[in-house]
Amino acid sequence: MSRLKLDADLVVLSACSTAASGGGADREPLSGLVNGFLVAGARSVMTTFWDAPDIAANMATNGMFKQMRENPGLSVSQALRQAQLTLLRAPLTPGPDGLSYDPAFSHPVAWAVFGLVGDGGGDEATGPSPS
Repeated sequence: MSRLKLDADLVVLSACSTAASGGGADREPLSGLVNGFLVAGARSVMTTFWDAPDIAANMATNGMFKQMRENPGLSVSQALRQAQLTLLRAPLTPGPDGLSYDPAFSHPVAWAVFGLVGDGGGDEATGPSPS
């Protein structure tokens, strides 16, 4: 990877535990894989902090790209957040309140597994303007 040269806004590492450094207090906080992509020129890396359930990973990743496609002004971090909220509220099982949720996806193990490292804010025009 040391010779890799990228001009990428986003690299998605959707395998399990791609952010894990191997543990230990004297270790780097992120994996060499994440750092390698950032050093190679990726402006942001979407990574996982633990083993992600396959269905949840698919829904979050596809949901993030759907948000970015349908809302061009959204930053990568905003699109990931919207995808995580959608996953959190996945309408699959009717609940006692009349609304439908999948309790497995409402647990943080399913939706909080994803993180964005680097510049997830995108261009300055995507954020709220200062008053």
